[in-house]
Amino acid sequence: MHQLTEDDEDYEDELSNLCASWKLPQLANAPQRKRIFLPISDQFGASRLAFTRPGGGNHWSMLLWEVNTLLCKNNESNGVVQQGFYHFDSSSGLNKSASQAVAKKLQKVLGTSLPKEVNKDVEVFECNAPQQQNGYDCGVLALGNAEALSTCHSGSRKEYEAAVQTHFKENGGHGTFALSLRKQIGDDIRQLAGK
Repeated sequence: MHQLTEDDEDYEDELSNLCASWKLPQLANAPQRKRIFLPISDQFGASRLAFTRPGGGNHWSMLLWEVNTLLCKNNESNGVVQQGFYHFDSSSGLNKSASQAVAKKLQKVLGTSLPKEVNKDVEVFECNAPQQQNGYDCGVLALGNAEALSTCHSGSRKEYEAAVQTHFKENGGHGTFALSLRKQIGDDIRQLAGK
């Protein structure tokens, strides 16, 4: 869906399919919180044709979408609220425009279910995330960030940033975090395959 433009004949169908398949709640009336983890690739900014080629992206990061979180903008008394999009990039700022493009398209999916008082402008919060020290750990760090974020409760940016930093340090930091997570993923795949 992220490569379709609004004038594409399939655009509305893609939006409907996405909304239906995710069973998105009405934000104003939904008591439960729903988190969606979106791996972001710098390839999202490429052409539709380029996106169809596997392996075309060079960098991965993680976008967390708190579907039911509405945050006050600037200060709580002004009454302007927005959705919770949080971007964790191990190469700070590299995937910023790609994450904003994906969040903007997701906002279109929610357009009809947002309360009137919600600010329709999409803001992606660039969060403090562990930084990679090489050219190949971005995908593993993105997965590690998702793992840490899945344990958070409050939906606050401070909690998210603390969780990913703590998870990274407690699991070896720059020394062994990526290597350990790769091994864990491999072990999990072998176990699921019954080997």
